[in-house]
Amino acid sequence: MRSTINLDDALMEKARLLTGTNETAALVRQALETLVRVESGKRLIAVGGTMPDAKAAPCRRSAADRHSLSASALATPMLTCWHPSFLTSERTYGPETSA
Repeated sequence: MRSTINLDDALMEKARLLTGTNETAALVRQALETLVRVESGKRLIAVGGTMPDAKAAPCRRSAADRHSLSASALATPMLTCWHPSFLTSERTYGPETSA
C-alpha cells in the first residue's frame, strides 16, 4: 500500500542510527512490525490468568537464548515473547550473572 506520511526528522535519524537501516520504507515496516508485536504482547498480558487451561504462547527464541544475557541478547531492543518474570521485580538471570 502506498501512503504519504509526515515523519519527524530527528526520530527518523535516531531510528536509522539504532537499526543501521537507511531505507525509509524498511524503517516504517520495522516500526509497524514492532508495534504489532508489542501491542499483541500487551493483550496477552491483559488476559493473563483469565484462562487457566491456556498453553504458553510460542516464543521465537530458544530457551537458552531467553535465559542468556550475552552482549547480543542485551543489544536486542525488543523481546520476542513475554514472560511473567518481566512483570515483577523478581527477574530470572542466567547462572553466570546476577541482578
